[in-house]
Amino acid sequence: MVPEATRALRPGVRRAVTIVALTAAWISAGATPLTEAIAGAPAPTDFARDYVSVQAHVRGHDAVDNDYAAALGVPAVVLLDAPYYAHPPTALLALLPFAALGFHAAALAWLCLTLVALGALAVMLTRIAAPARSPAVALVAFALLALWPPVLHDLAKGQWSILLATLIAAAWLALERGQARAAGIWLGLAAAMKATPLILLGYLWLRWRRAAWAMLATIGALVALTVARFGIVPWRAWFAQARPNVLAWQTWIASTASLNGAVARLLTTSAFCRPLVDAPALAQTLTLVLAAMLVGATIIATRAAPPSPRDDRRLFAAWTVLTVLLNPLGWTHTVIIALVGLALVAEAPALAAVLVALTVPRETLAALAGPLPVSPARGLALSIHAAALLVLLGVSLRRAELGGAAPIGPSS
Repeated sequence: MVPEATRALRPGVRRAVTIVALTAAWISAGATPLTEAIAGAPAPTDFARDYVSVQAHVRGHDAVDNDYAAALGVPAVVLLDAPYYAHPPTALLALLPFAALGFHAAALAWLCLTLVALGALAVMLTRIAAPARSPAVALVAFALLALWPPVLHDLAKGQWSILLATLIAAAWLALERGQARAAGIWLGLAAAMKATPLILLGYLWLRWRRAAWAMLATIGALVALTVARFGIVPWRAWFAQARPNVLAWQTWIASTASLNGAVARLLTTSAFCRPLVDAPALAQTLTLVLAAMLVGATIIATRAAPPSPRDDRRLFAAWTVLTVLLNPLGWTHTVIIALVGLALVAEAPALAAVLVALTVPRETLAALAGPLPVSPARGLALSIHAAALLVLLGVSLRRAELGGAAPIGPSS
């Protein structure tokens, strides 16, 4: 028999171990993530692409490249063999207000918007994970999030992941309140900014049919507005350039959260990796098969789970994780979106280890992988975030109670 005193100590010991492990992961790259965010935020390279692209479309300029960026006073970005701009054309609508500003003023405005969204995300994550906690907890969460390595990566690059996570968290809270249409609108806005939140349409279709229609209507309206404002040329370019963009960047060292990136580093030759064998067709096939298996398992669990708030939390967490894991270019900052999933299943075991793994900075993973091109074995270190997301997906699905009851969505 284990003494009662020893048994009582165990939760405290586990918390202490978790805090030590989190701290070690957090500081493993030293001050580099913070210094890069401070240096990058005033002129973030990924936001530069967005800014130059919306300026080009507003002014009717056909060529979007570094030469045109230089004419606007925007720093050059690394292109490889990829297009200059690869986001959905609907994202241009969100960027229109920034086109009225100079680049540095626009970058500052984007940073302010991102920090406001981060504050809202901190409040919503706290409400999702522990609704009874005091408001001070949200302040602590904001402070911790602002210094979390994936968030610093987002700020350094001027990316969209904080905004996407905020919209997805807002959608879940709307569903909890029974506001299906509002949830669909939030997710429609997220899918208009980046394509991967479209995956969440699967969850809505199976559990909240009214929200699914609202999401589709929102996307349709934004597509129509984009065509009316910019024509169909941006859409042709996006469909033509999406695949070259993925092929150019899929093995880059910052692709730490992507299933596609993990497979590509094992089976595709590039300047960034030495594969086991150069078989790009096999890599693409294997990625599609694995993705189909993960989606299929999630659909089966979603259809089978009884109509209970607890199961919907866990299922929404699983679908949220899929939006990150199945992103063909899942950079480190995209794991911010997975925080919504973590908050939804916060009581589950093994999540401390998942959080520790997601906290490891991309700079630490790159150091573990070694100099470029990385070997197959060392390249696995770059996919630690993807492995953690697989664990989170498995935990979310395992904890969803499987039954034969009808889903709650279509009537909700």
